[in-house]
Amino acid sequence: LLYWPDIRGATVKQASAAIATGDESVLSPDSIAQKSIALQGFGTLEYLLYGTPADTIATPDGSFACRFALAVSRNIATVAGEASAGWAEGAEFPRLLANPAPDNPLARTHKEAAERLLSLLPDSLETARDQRILPALGDSAKDSKVRRAPFWRSGLTLKVIAANLSGVVEAVKVSDIDDALPEDARFLVSNATFGLENVISVLDGLDGGFEAALKDPEGRDKLTYVTVAIREAREEIGPKLFQALDLTAGFNASDGD
Repeated sequence: LLYWPDIRGATVKQASAAIATGDESVLSPDSIAQKSIALQGFGTLEYLLYGTPADTIATPDGSFACRFALAVSRNIATVAGEASAGWAEGAEFPRLLANPAPDNPLARTHKEAAERLLSLLPDSLETARDQRILPALGDSAKDSKVRRAPFWRSGLTLKVIAANLSGVVEAVKVSDIDDALPEDARFLVSNATFGLENVISVLDGLDGGFEAALKDPEGRDKLTYVTVAIREAREEIGPKLFQALDLTAGFNASDGD
């Protein structure tokens, strides 16, 4: 759904090339689904609606880009629908996780199932902090680069990050993981959710948007607080939570080899 980080600008390069050559294969959702991941999701849709093609997308000259955007949006809807169905009660993925067995491809034991699911929480926080905020924040206002953040064209960076964090908070709350923790470790969950809810409030309060916050001293202070608070929450529902539950953290692709 979102190809990020897009260090080499593959999304814009491929979308621009498709428009320049009039590649009609990008006008079909089914065909889009077979193409590069960079071309399939929200990055391309945002570029079409807020990047260079946006200047003419509502005119006859922008007909191709308009149909391109429609195909991408339909592909996004399909992928999102499949993901939702895949996690629905009775679907194969949750069924396999709920029924560990020696021949189960997802989890041989209940411990493995818990490790696989719970690792998604700190990984999501790491992505929000290390891939969506820090690269753009830089060491100073002068060094900041808003284009290193997703959705900078549409000005939706802060809303997307806040939504990511809200998803983590909701997942923690509905998991009832507190019940599995020793009494002296239950503070980890409440601390993490409280901290993340504060972060979401701070992000929602940055009225000028992400780019303005990167340049404003007060805004930068708030973003720095956000990165610190996310890091602390990640420690609490990551390593510390896993230790309290006697679980082993799984491999994270962002850790490298």
